[in-house]
Amino acid sequence: MTTSTPPRKILFLTNSEYGQSNVVFATAYELILNNVEVHIASFEAPAIAKEVSDIVDYGNFRSPIRTRVDELNAGEYGPMLPDSIKAFFHPIDSPGMVEKLASVAPDQEAMRHGVGFREAWRIYAKIPSILSSYTPDEYVKGVHSCVEIIEKVNPDGIVVEKLCAQGFDACAILGKKTMSITPNSFKDTLAQAQPNGFALWGVAADCSGYNFPLPWYLIPLNIILMIRLIIVVITSPNIKSIEAGRKNAKIPGQYPFFVP
Repeated sequence: MTTSTPPRKILFLTNSEYGQSNVVFATAYELILNNVEVHIASFEAPAIAKEVSDIVDYGNFRSPIRTRVDELNAGEYGPMLPDSIKAFFHPIDSPGMVEKLASVAPDQEAMRHGVGFREAWRIYAKIPSILSSYTPDEYVKGVHSCVEIIEKVNPDGIVVEKLCAQGFDACAILGKKTMSITPNSFKDTLAQAQPNGFALWGVAADCSGYNFPLPWYLIPLNIILMIRLIIVVITSPNIKSIEAGRKNAKIPGQYPFFVP
């Protein structure tokens, strides 16, 4: 008598926004077609979604990413095999990035920007709020929620979307190895890891609209913008408070946003 081998389990930890999670769904779909048991964990906070419903319209306040998992299972993102294993959704007990940002910065028009030196200089001041709008308690709560999900699922592999810092920290607490997934280009994720200060002079600063290759006469302005961005991020009171919250919660390692 033969026994069938149980399918491998892969857990994705991701932000709920379309721009960040689309790559997760594309990968999850292919894994499902290859008989992998897929679990997707993401942020779901109905209370705060209701508070910001005039800014972020989710209809009945049901998490859009939970609905997207249902759509994935229904074959709306591509045909499913008859014996395909349905994907599982796990809510992270924390507000999503967009919901939280909308609650602390309701004037979404202020987030719009043009391109060029002045516009990049201006919008950089808002980047810490976009990346880390959580309070320390909210952040740590999200980390612990991810820990609980990982322990419950007990996956064979964990894939963390690049901006899901809570997911990386949860894996650090548990000593789990991770794979990282991102919709962004290598420029946005690995430029700072290149030698000879390449991130300063080799690629255009975010929001600058400068051409590539970077013209020599724009390199000084590009360096100024990059230095401003670094200073804004490392001196951000909110990021410092999250760092303190991580330390108090005994979360090991560096804040994931600072890790290439």
